[in-house]
Amino acid sequence: MASGLNYGVQSFEGLKAFRGPDGRVTIFRPDQNAKRMHLSAGAVCIPPVPEELFVDAVNKAVAVNAEFVPPHETGAAMYVRPLLFGSSPQIGLHAPEEFTFVVFVMPTGQAAYAAGYGITLHLDSATRTEIDEFSTSAFLGVKTSEDGKVTIIVPQSKNVLKSVTSDSTCDVASKVLGYTVERRPLKYEELGSLSEVIAAGTAASLVPIKSITLKSKSDKFEFTVGKDNGPGPVTEKLLTTLKGIQLGNLPDKFGWNHIVTPAPQGFVPDAKAEAA
Repeated sequence: MASGLNYGVQSFEGLKAFRGPDGRVTIFRPDQNAKRMHLSAGAVCIPPVPEELFVDAVNKAVAVNAEFVPPHETGAAMYVRPLLFGSSPQIGLHAPEEFTFVVFVMPTGQAAYAAGYGITLHLDSATRTEIDEFSTSAFLGVKTSEDGKVTIIVPQSKNVLKSVTSDSTCDVASKVLGYTVERRPLKYEELGSLSEVIAAGTAASLVPIKSITLKSKSDKFEFTVGKDNGPGPVTEKLLTTLKGIQLGNLPDKFGWNHIVTPAPQGFVPDAKAEAA
């Protein structure tokens, strides 16, 4: 009768570990995921996991499984899933006496791209006139003016959690590529003015959206994509730069990548800890 299973008293995160061209393993911005889990835990009356403990636990989970981080040349990564849940037995919805914090890891590839990554776009529940987010990812809109100036629009909504991937992409857009970034409410009707739309999330990174359809209104908005429905020109630049930083192909001028250090001797019997 654990409350995490029966009453939804739980919180989870998602982040990735990458292997650089030099073989070194890094984790992308774990401190930001720690901060976000802190907020999620508070929402369901779970004592927050200290940031230092969160980062240390993620580091150890990756370190003792470092042999499973995909080779650099594959472009793949290790997905990291921290999970915090009420684990004491109880009947009734109230704060549990016991909580469990665990970290799972698994290697992942590019299955989302091959499958077409069909997802749902959510509008605000109150008026259904403003963009919130995709079902699995944050929403990023791209406007390109006639003179070639690019603006990235991030819907400003209180209904969604802050996205680490979206936040990182916006920093790349404004501080590396020189694009303008606007954080504001985005009306559904504005979809027609966007040149590209991006689904931004940890698991699939930046996914180009070819079209958005609302059958009840017979609406269909189409956006620029690349060859074989790949990234459009702006999405391609954002994705190449972001992945370049994550994989160690470009300098990490932001200090985002956490370098994985060996787990303490004996932390896991016979584990193959890998040093940076």
